[in-house]
Amino acid sequence: MGIHQFLDRKKWLALLSMILLLLFLSSSFAPWSSQVTAISRIAYPFHLVELLWYQGSQGLSRLWHRYVDLTHVSQENQQLRQEIAELKSLLIEHRRLSDEVLRLQKILDFKVSRPQILHHALVISQGGVGYFEGLKINQGSAGNIAAGMAVISVKGLVGTVIRTSPYESFVQPLTSVSARTDILVARTRLRGVIQGIGGGKLLWQPGIREDLKIGDSLISSGIVGALPKGYPVARVSKITYGLDRAFQQVELQPEQELNKLEYVFVIANREVNTSHP
Repeated sequence: MGIHQFLDRKKWLALLSMILLLLFLSSSFAPWSSQVTAISRIAYPFHLVELLWYQGSQGLSRLWHRYVDLTHVSQENQQLRQEIAELKSLLIEHRRLSDEVLRLQKILDFKVSRPQILHHALVISQGGVGYFEGLKINQGSAGNIAAGMAVISVKGLVGTVIRTSPYESFVQPLTSVSARTDILVARTRLRGVIQGIGGGKLLWQPGIREDLKIGDSLISSGIVGALPKGYPVARVSKITYGLDRAFQQVELQPEQELNKLEYVFVIANREVNTSHP
């Protein structure tokens, strides 16, 4: 029985061998009809592995170079941002200096265009309220500054010198509670006296029938005090009426705001009147 099984197995092996031989002879890899050899068939899987390895290594190389390039780009962007910030800072400083030059040129032109002798001064301090409101300038009696002289800016009247030392002077602004200023309405030539009420404000109480409008410009009359005629003083900002309707309550906005004042001129060639208007 064992012999029969062995012979049957040999038959099946012989049959399988013939089938494989027929498949080999009928395949496209026949050595007599193609240059492909059995060795190349064996090497083919290794070639695929080598190809995949090569492509993978190339991909990793490109990825690495891109990472390096991005790192360089990030560093360059950081440097550019720093340079832009420095340029912005320089631009701001340039604009500040340009504005300063224009402002100083305006001051110089103002001084040249005036027939009066003007002493240039720098505001070194300001403060106080009510009767004690005032500012200090860096010119005094050593620079021929005297009490009673009018103080102006490029925009208009500032006040009057009331006290001096050799190298400093104290200026009472026109908005001080104790200050009075003789003015003209530029549009109608109406004359009046305005008074300071402190806090950078002015007040005027003309008659009820006087012609006044919001925005009217008030100029110095040149009649009282050391200030020549025609300098800007203030503008009408608000008009109300008294309870008895006998006068107008006119609030005025000074042409020159004290909190924005740096440079002033002291008018020196008028007869000095030490009494305050």
